[in-house]
Amino acid sequence: MKIKLIGKRENPAVVLIHGVFCDYKSVMHFAEYLQDDFFLVLPTLDGHYPDSKDYTTAAKQARILSVALRRMGIEKIAMIHGTSMGAAVALEMAEVCDIPTDNYFFDAGTFFRLTGVYSNIMYKKFVILSHKFRNPNADELMQKRFVRRLCGGNTENYSDTISSVINTLDFMTENTVKNVFNTCFNCRLPHFDNETAEKFIFHFSDKEPVHRCRKRLKKRYPSAHFSDYPGRDYCGFQTNEPELYAQFLKDIIDNCAEI
Repeated sequence: MKIKLIGKRENPAVVLIHGVFCDYKSVMHFAEYLQDDFFLVLPTLDGHYPDSKDYTTAAKQARILSVALRRMGIEKIAMIHGTSMGAAVALEMAEVCDIPTDNYFFDAGTFFRLTGVYSNIMYKKFVILSHKFRNPNADELMQKRFVRRLCGGNTENYSDTISSVINTLDFMTENTVKNVFNTCFNCRLPHFDNETAEKFIFHFSDKEPVHRCRKRLKKRYPSAHFSDYPGRDYCGFQTNEPELYAQFLKDIIDNCAEI
């Protein structure tokens, strides 16, 4: 794991964990609006940068990151934020990180639990998708129908994320791809007491497929909060309105947001 640090150490710490097939740069579109007020910790997970170890599990990444945070001398965390697959790592952080944390924000988290034949089918589709993004020409890829559908037709705002995916998949191993799939589609939901779960905010756009995880999450964490943004696509809020999204996160940290 590599970690990028941005901001002054005396500011409240915020951890931002990137999504599937990306690296820390994929959160910079909104992180730039947080860097003056917070000490940002931006990990790039194993398997998502050249010459790294394979990505294995969300739990292992959470343990590695927790140890790194403790070694930095961080004594309190204002928010642990995860996007997509990173939300699963953030959820594991709530179990293993012993540093007091005020808020957990899970954006477009892939908290599916698939089994049997359906899991095998989805794995094949996942691998096919990963190969489709192994394309050195980002401009050409952005015109593909499946990419335009994923971005809700607004590919311009997703260009940095798409470029990050292309660069990452260029060196990502098949074993990492398999383990990433297991994190996204065979995701365990650890047990937490109500006091801890009250710190959770699960955020979805109603057009993104991962919104279907909501029912499972509500059953498991009845005291958690849920935030919705109708009419937006995958990670639509943070991607299309990054400055407003950053302010939304600031308000949560300041206990001013209405959830």
